[in-house]
Amino acid sequence: MKTFSRRRLVAALVLLILAAQRPAAPQAKATESIRQRFIGTWRLVADEHISADGKVTYPDFGAHGAGYLIYAPDGHMCAGLMNPDRPKWTEPRDPTEKEKILLFDSFYAYCGRYEIREAENLMLHYPELASTPDFVNSTQRRPYTFHGDRLTFSGPDPGPQGGTYRITWEKVK
Repeated sequence: MKTFSRRRLVAALVLLILAAQRPAAPQAKATESIRQRFIGTWRLVADEHISADGKVTYPDFGAHGAGYLIYAPDGHMCAGLMNPDRPKWTEPRDPTEKEKILLFDSFYAYCGRYEIREAENLMLHYPELASTPDFVNSTQRRPYTFHGDRLTFSGPDPGPQGGTYRITWEKVK
């Protein structure tokens, strides 16, 4: 009888060990896969506003906006965007007050932590430093989609004109 119980115990232990070595559940693999898709450097393709009637405009950084978005494996991110069509300063080391205002209006950056909610297709940015004080310690919701090497954030525009915003990034290789 002891031999029979030992066999059962050994069989149970073997099954337990095999179960523990089983590959991760598909959802866990998918989460890691999505996280891996985000990690790296992205270059801005377009920062657009789409009005209710379908008109596309580029109110923040112009039709030729430039920028980078970086996601690190440790859960930190940084974004910087600018309008490259802004005028150069008349005196490179001594901008006028008007030139300083144009600089502020044509460049935005923030850095902090990020979280991915894959089930919702939602990226959350938690800025710890930013060009404007109201962005620090906020939660920036970014519904996302991937199309090949492109990442698009899109959703209702919180601005006064309403409509939809769409920010498209391309992975830097």
